[in-house]
Amino acid sequence: MSETYEIAEFYVTVEGDCAVCRFGEQEDFGDGTPQDAEGCFRAELADGRPLQGKRIVLDLSNKVGLSSRQVGALLAVHRATESQDKMKIEGVRPNVRSLFDLTKLDRFFAY
Repeated sequence: MSETYEIAEFYVTVEGDCAVCRFGEQEDFGDGTPQDAEGCFRAELADGRPLQGKRIVLDLSNKVGLSSRQVGALLAVHRATESQDKMKIEGVRPNVRSLFDLTKLDRFFAY
């Protein structure tokens, strides 16, 4: 049985030992900042919270491109999970992979 949460810009579905995160369809996330996403994920990874001990999988299969705000949100999640070394990205389309390669963001994410 899986549960879905909304955390910052992401919809997060907990499936076993994984938390699969997907961007919502909208491009406007209100007044939130990438730092808000980092704080939200840090809080949800804390003891007794739904994401504690879960591997974070960022599913980008629904994205053909990323806005600068979405890149910031990805980096925020990376910072929040960095000490746990439990984050990876799946479903990266060629356009997004090119963006990661050109901007050297590929160094931050496991595929």
